This record gives sequence, C-alpha cells and structure tokens, in this order.
Amino acid sequence: MSEIIFHNKPFELQGMGIPEFELRKGEMVRIYVPNFDKENKALGGSFANQLSGIFQKLQPDFVQSKTYRPSEWQEFFHRMTVEGFLIKKLGLDAETANHIAEKFSLELDWKYTSLGNTHIKILSIFNHFRENDLIIFDFFGIDPSGIEDISNFVATELENGKSAIAFDNLQYAEENEPHENFKPIKLEGGFDGEPLPVFKVKPWNNAGS
Repeated sequence: MSEIIFHNKPFELQGMGIPEFELRKGEMVRIYVPNFDKENKALGGSFANQLSGIFQKLQPDFVQSKTYRPSEWQEFFHRMTVEGFLIKKLGLDAETANHIAEKFSLELDWKYTSLGNTHIKILSIFNHFRENDLIIFDFFGIDPSGIEDISNFVATELENGKSAIAFDNLQYAEENEPHENFKPIKLEGGFDGEPLPVFKVKPWNNAGS
C-alpha cells in the first residue's frame, strides 16, 4: 500500500461536515461540493477555495493550481500564443512545447486567450504537476468531455507518483469514478446524527493569513 501523503481529521466549515480521509501517493481525492448548504447559502467554488486554504495550512506541500490569464494591457501590446505561453511563460524548449501542444491537441500559433476553459485548465494542471508532486485543482466550469480529458491526463500523472485533491460539483457526481485511483468524497451536509467534529475551522481568509 502506498504512503499516506495527507491525513485530514473531520471538521466543520460553514455548517458543512468535512469527513476524515487519507490521501495516498498516486491517488486523487475528489471532493464533490454542493452549490448550496442546508440553509440555502451559496457554496460551490468559494467554499472550495476556503477548503484549499485550510488543506494548504495543514499540509504546506500542497500547491493550488491557478489558471494563468494575461491582463488586458498585456494582450493589447503582445497577444500571447500557445507557443509563447509554453516557451516564454513556462520555460519549455521548442521541442517539448511542440510535444505538449500535440499531446493536448493544440496548435502553437493559436492565441492563448482564445482557448476554452478545458485547455487553459489542463495547461495549468500540467504546469503545476511538472513542478510539484502534490496539487489542488478544480473541475468547475468544465463540460463533460473536458472533464474526461482532464481526468485522463491527471490519471497518468498519478501513475507517475503524483497526488492531488480536486473539487467538483456534487450534482455532476457519477456513481463510479472513471479511474481506480480517484477517491470520491461527497459533501451533503453537516454531521447530523454523527459524533461532533474533532475541531471547527473558521472560514478561510487569504487576506488575513
């Protein structure tokens, strides 16, 4: 059995129970987050970001995958292409950049900002896995075919010893995960009828950290 990378003890955040779980090397824990809690308060992406911050405090080796989007003035003066992103932004050599473009069905001369959410996210995940063994990312805003593409890529990274925590929409959760090393956790409410959590965590605030 592979080594344990991260052990989460149960806690409560915004009335939502986060259960105990373990993340092992070569696995991805997929946390399904509902759009609203039992009091109809919005959760989704903002809740996932709070959880990411908590997990990063508990395990500093976690790196959160954030997509790169150039500012408007950068685009005005220099419209970045896929080739420019891979070579100038990520520091890849031309041969590797061409290989990555082919791997993700991209053309090097395409404008980076014209890429869809799936391609931008998969390039971000690729970059963070390239430099780190332990990342956090999300599937939010990705259509079903894009989720399949990202899942297949992540599965190959896990086979190479990488590990991850990913967030997804609860309403899109399937009965069975597409890969054996994807471990699902479905957040569907607090600890009603269950033992009280070991500790409570205040909502995460990056500005105050």
